[in-house]
Amino acid sequence: TSRARPRVFIERLWRSLKYEQLRLWSYATWAEVTARIDTWMDFYNHRRKHQSLDYETPWNHYRPGSNKTGGETLTQQKFPPRGADARAA
Repeated sequence: TSRARPRVFIERLWRSLKYEQLRLWSYATWAEVTARIDTWMDFYNHRRKHQSLDYETPWNHYRPGSNKTGGETLTQQKFPPRGADARAA
């Protein structure tokens, strides 16, 4: 199905997070957990090279102004209109 492929990427992201951070450390508070996740997500998106992106970081691959995605950036994804825009369409 068309939804199966995007789900693979999300499942892989959460698997990486669990095995690289959450299962390796003990946490005393939720604040520690969220701080660790924030730090790891920054690393994952801005410094970690991804094989599926020709060993680039997601930020370098998808950042605004990058021509590697056919001109579409993460901030220009096409979503269906919502609210008043949906009624006008």
